[in-house]
Amino acid sequence: MINKHKAKNEIPHEELDKFDSPDSARYTKIGYKKKVNGGHIELIDKVIYPINICPHCGSEATFHRRVQESGDVVGNVWEAKQIESPKGLTYMKFDYCLDCHREFLIELYIWKKEESGSST
Repeated sequence: MINKHKAKNEIPHEELDKFDSPDSARYTKIGYKKKVNGGHIELIDKVIYPINICPHCGSEATFHRRVQESGDVVGNVWEAKQIESPKGLTYMKFDYCLDCHREFLIELYIWKKEESGSST
């Protein structure tokens, strides 16, 4: 069955779930729960795109690639945004193309806050 809601070029969750890397958020499985600010949140969805290629022009000259090649694996995100609401949290990571000079989404995570009294 084809998921009609799949974003263009999105990496399927099943493909990402084949990897187990505690150092990369993109391999965190749906349903994962963690404690934040005295409460718990659960990952309910994510949208992950192929890394190091611009979806606008196809260039591989991205900020992320250049930073990785320089050896820095901590500061390799061009921009990150977080939107918080009483019911959850959305976290987005962006990269930047050094050729066409456009920003683009590489990862999006949707976290749901658990009801008070519920814990893991």
